[in-house]
Amino acid sequence: GVGIFVDNEIKHCTAPHINSRNLEIIWISITRKNLRPLFVGVYYGKQESEGTKADIEAEIGQLTEEILEVQQEGEMILFMDTNAKIGLMKEPVSRNGKLLLKLIQETSVKIINGSQKCKGSITRQNRRKLDEKSAIDLVMASYGAEEWIMEMEIDEDGIFRPKGKNETDHNTIVVKMDIKDIQ
Repeated sequence: GVGIFVDNEIKHCTAPHINSRNLEIIWISITRKNLRPLFVGVYYGKQESEGTKADIEAEIGQLTEEILEVQQEGEMILFMDTNAKIGLMKEPVSRNGKLLLKLIQETSVKIINGSQKCKGSITRQNRRKLDEKSAIDLVMASYGAEEWIMEMEIDEDGIFRPKGKNETDHNTIVVKMDIKDIQ
């Protein structure tokens, strides 16, 4: 599943943003003084082995529509477990990655991974086979919202990663932002 935690300091100016598409996505909107809102979302994409190519194409098509719709209403930042390789670590672009690259082009979003604002690149690493690593978790933003991102760190050292019996194979991504004019 996906979820979003909201700091009590800005809780009063946030609201859930409901979508009607069959996607594993959740959004909140953050109101801003006399400006269009900021939408913050979290999305989980199908793995390459889930469903047919047509299923994945349909999902990416719905996600493209979702992003375009949100951008009509305001600025957006989307945190994604894409299960898609787009070549960020010089690896071959996967089937899902090709579809995601098309989405990026069609929606005119900016990928923060690999930018000068981003430190680190490995977002998923098998804890038992350390040579099995990839960059399948992405942060994308509309061009206006991208300006508010001060820095992004992919926690390859595991400082912020929850530890325990069922430790995740994904690295935590920390994004520091300065959002203008929150009400």
